Amino acid sequence: LGSYAVEERGGFVWLFYGSPSLPAEERPPIPFTPELEDPSWRAVYGEIEFECGHWGVFENAIDMAHIHYLHGDSFGNAEKPAVMDMATTRDTFETACDFRIHNKPVNKMWEWTAVPSVPVNARAMLPSSSSVTIELAHGVKMITFVNTVPITATRAINRFCLIRNFAINPAFDFMARE
Repeated sequence: LGSYAVEERGGFVWLFYGSPSLPAEERPPIPFTPELEDPSWRAVYGEIEFECGHWGVFENAIDMAHIHYLHGDSFGNAEKPAVMDMATTRDTFETACDFRIHNKPVNKMWEWTAVPSVPVNARAMLPSSSSVTIELAHGVKMITFVNTVPITATRAINRFCLIRNFAINPAFDFMARE
């Protein structure tokens, strides 16, 4: 019976499907964001299953144009749906882009975080992880870290973590789940 190399990191268990003879230092890096292990940040984990193929779900996670339409009740702005000043970098295992979107505080509670435009960092990490970081006023940052896993050809699961550097008491976790 064969086995695969596994590593627990940032609240996730990572499995290396490749050849067991490949030395650990030659394997692709584990997709990661350091805030997952930073005690000054609060991480809230969850998962969602989709009746959709793995690549369709992963593509949605890295499609930045959808921010304004699907997340208009949080940080998108359907009234000004622009992705501005995009700059992209890439290496063998990751593509990252930095850009800005128009800010629209969703209610009075969030007005204190308003900025003229929201800096966004989006990363697509092979084989199928992504992260999106937004930064608001007063240093408020939120990160959505997602790993998309195929279940069948037409079904996938997102195992995700919503990470924040404010309101880190667990009593505020309900906000991440809404």
